[in-house]
Amino acid sequence: MSVQFQWRGQKVTAEVRERIDRALRQGAAQVVRYAQDLVSRPARRVVKRRKRNTVAGKKGSTYSVYVGSSPGQPPRMRTGVGRSSIRWVKEKPLSYRVLVAAPGSYMTYLDRGTSRVQARPWLRRAVEAVQPLIDQLVRKAGG
Repeated sequence: MSVQFQWRGQKVTAEVRERIDRALRQGAAQVVRYAQDLVSRPARRVVKRRKRNTVAGKKGSTYSVYVGSSPGQPPRMRTGVGRSSIRWVKEKPLSYRVLVAAPGSYMTYLDRGTSRVQARPWLRRAVEAVQPLIDQLVRKAGG
């Protein structure tokens, strides 16, 4: 009786890499969804009235003021440009990045804060919330 072994290491390695890549892609998509949910709460709109007195009587027009988020809370949505600019891209095999595209680049400043505006973190919170799921997906894929 003879036993013959055939080495398929490269094929197995390629399959495992593909499964891990798929798991990372799913994780990146989950981070984007969670981040978009965090910044989807609408800003409160307050309608104010301008007042001026004229010879014909009181006249005025209305204008809107939006009340944003407090420092430390995710930014609130007004137009949706920032939310729709959150995306993921594949940089290289087994490497994905969640970023904010050009029209909503101000979201990065809101996330980290500036010298004049305190941080309203949303991306870090999304990554921290989804990290256990990503770990689970990668462990299952490598399994």
